Amino acid sequence: MSPFDRAFAFSVGQGDRERYHRDYWISLRADELPPMLAMVVFDAAVSVSVGMALRWLHEAVELSPSRTASDEMVAEACWRNAHEVAAEFTARRFEYTMCMVAERDMPAPGLDWARRVCGLLTRIPPIPGG
Repeated sequence: MSPFDRAFAFSVGQGDRERYHRDYWISLRADELPPMLAMVVFDAAVSVSVGMALRWLHEAVELSPSRTASDEMVAEACWRNAHEVAAEFTARRFEYTMCMVAERDMPAPGLDWARRVCGLLTRIPPIPGG
């Protein structure tokens, strides 16, 4: 199973596979990222937006925030430890979510959501090259 197929099955399950590949996976340049990191970034893009996922990835690799998939972002993400980048990325995703809950007086996403997001870091079988 390809990294995209694994990410799609986890994050979407069912839907227009070609649209998710084009509008999310390709926009994120996920094929150029370590597979494990690509899955974490894709899941966030599907849940929030491609722009926010790219911003968090830029920040996780210590670049200026940007909502554009840059060559520098890809290079930094590939050069660094994918698990450490994924952990920092996920911390930023949690921070954003908790801020949104506080600002908009929304119900907290809950323990099941937190387990699902953390599952991206702890329960995904290793992918060669990840």
